[in-house]
Amino acid sequence: MRAELVDMVPSRLPFAGLLVTVSGILELAGALGMLASRLVPWAGLGLSALLVAVFPANAVWALSEPNLPWWDELLPRTVIQMVYLAATLTLVRLTSPRRTRPGGPVDGPCAEPDRSEATGRPPPPRRS
Repeated sequence: MRAELVDMVPSRLPFAGLLVTVSGILELAGALGMLASRLVPWAGLGLSALLVAVFPANAVWALSEPNLPWWDELLPRTVIQMVYLAATLTLVRLTSPRRTRPGGPVDGPCAEPDRSEATGRPPPPRRS
C-alpha cells in the first residue's frame, strides 16, 4: 500500500516517500492527540490541515485513472474528505474554550448562569 501512496504524490513535489512517511506520522500524532482531552483542539486542527494538504494528491490520483470516469474516484474521495474535515472541525469547535470578547465571560458548560432576571438585581462584576 505504501507504493500506491507514494504514487499518489504529485510529481512536482520532491521526496514523495518522505512526504508519505511524514503525513503518516502526523496522522498517528493526531490520533494520539485525540485521546488527550487537552490536546483535542490542537489535534483536530492538525488533522484538518493534513486533510486539506493531502487532498490535491487524492484529486491528482483520482483524475489519473485512465479506465474510470472522474466521478467514480474523485467524487467519493471528495465526499469522504469533506466528512472527515467536518468531523475534525466539529471536534475543534466543541472542545475549544470560547469567549464572547477578549477578557469576557466563558461560554459553555462551565460558565456561571446569569441570575439577574430571577433576583431583579444586576449580576456582580466578573473578574478576569
